[in-house]
Amino acid sequence: MIRAYLASDRTAIEALWEDTANEISAFYHPAWRSYERLQQLDQVLEQGETWVYLHQMQVVGFISLVDTEIVCLCVQPELRGKGIGCTLLNHVRQFFPHLQAVIYESNRQGRHFYDRYGFVTQRRFTQNQDGQALLLMQYHPHTTFDTGFPSFELPMQLH
Repeated sequence: MIRAYLASDRTAIEALWEDTANEISAFYHPAWRSYERLQQLDQVLEQGETWVYLHQMQVVGFISLVDTEIVCLCVQPELRGKGIGCTLLNHVRQFFPHLQAVIYESNRQGRHFYDRYGFVTQRRFTQNQDGQALLLMQYHPHTTFDTGFPSFELPMQLH
């Protein structure tokens, strides 16, 4: 089930955010510590729109947008590959058919996910604090892609 973010979700969202930070910390400059990441999370939750994915009444994924930019898409690591990320994207596409995301070029898992969903790289740039290459990826609804992803919420078979 997907629903709008509630303040009571903060602890679960923070844990997912930190899991993601730990996994992709190789992309971040060592000076960017968890304090700065938590400040960024606060900004995302205050300025953007966030939806959570619930499984057995627990938050196991979330997506946050500022305008039409996906600033965070996190899924509990052991539940990845089960359609939760795609279901969250399908949900926000109802409201924002033209989406964009900025990801590290070296983030192979993220690039693969967005590529498979139908996002197209528009440009490469390095305007960030650590000097690593970033990709601006965009999704347009009228582009035909064979993503293999359903446009409905998947019946989850999670154990």
